[in-house]
Amino acid sequence: MEGSLQRRFNQVVFGHSKQLWGLAVNHLDGSLATAGYDKHIVKWRDTHLEWRIQVQSECVSVAIHIHTLTLSTFTLTPLSVPRYRSECVSVAIHPKAAG
Repeated sequence: MEGSLQRRFNQVVFGHSKQLWGLAVNHLDGSLATAGYDKHIVKWRDTHLEWRIQVQSECVSVAIHIHTLTLSTFTLTPLSVPRYRSECVSVAIHPKAAG
C-alpha cells in the first residue's frame, strides 16, 4: 500500500518482468532476494517488497552473506564503477546503502 490517511491508499504490486535467474534465502530472518533479466535486484520479506534497485545489466545470480547481510549479484556484462575507475561483473549491496 502506498499513500496516507489524508489521501487515498493505492495497492502497489511488483513482480519481475523478465526471467528470474537468481534466488537467495536468508534463513535467519526469513527474507529473500531475487535477481533477473529485467535488471532488478529485489529484497522481499514475508509477502512484501522491502526494497529494489535497477542495475545496468541482466542479473544471473544472487547471494546473501549471512553475517554481514551484504547481497551480491553476478551480471552478464561488466558494470562501470566510476568511483574505482574499473569495471566489474559482480555487484555487492550493503543493507544500509539499499534500504
